[in-house]
Amino acid sequence: MTEKNLDNKPNPWKKIGMLLLFIVGGILIVYLTPLGAYLKNINQVRIDIEKAGIWSFLIFIVIFVVTSLLSIPGTGWLFLACIVYSEVWIGGVLTYVAAVLAAIATFYMGRLMGGGALSGIKNTRVRRLISSAEKNPIRTIIIMRSVLLLSPLVGFALALTNMKPRDYIIGSLIGLLVPVVVLSIAIFFIRDDVFRFFGIVG
Repeated sequence: MTEKNLDNKPNPWKKIGMLLLFIVGGILIVYLTPLGAYLKNINQVRIDIEKAGIWSFLIFIVIFVVTSLLSIPGTGWLFLACIVYSEVWIGGVLTYVAAVLAAIATFYMGRLMGGGALSGIKNTRVRRLISSAEKNPIRTIIIMRSVLLLSPLVGFALALTNMKPRDYIIGSLIGLLVPVVVLSIAIFFIRDDVFRFFGIVG
């Protein structure tokens, strides 16, 4: 009976494969549809957001979260926010809020599709990495954010571990500060060059 139950245990690679298909599908949806063409026209996106007035904050956050679920990195949205709004710090704060919500959304989506899948992998090296991530969630997220910045892959990847949602959220609140602050400061110094590159009137 025990052997039969083990044989019927869900294959972790199947869960991982399903999540990868979801990620690839999201990327294709963005890049091979009119949505992708629109998002590439940063000048038009900027104009549309400006027209929305106060609602632009909510629209920006929704777009950020949705595109993150479609596996599109949020770094580009940080650049957009910092050139759309008159003050760079407004774009930074708005991006931080959106990035936290996107991080939570990608984690729960990943948990829904392939939660805990990595726990079924028996490779010693992989198990060691997973164990380290689960024991030190905040440090793990800070390191991953330092390398992958605002990539939604962080949330998807950590969702495959047994990391507690509470630890993940706390780690994300701290870890996302690093790339947002650093990138916002960098954008502050190159903002005029970005305006000239895209032909934007400040």
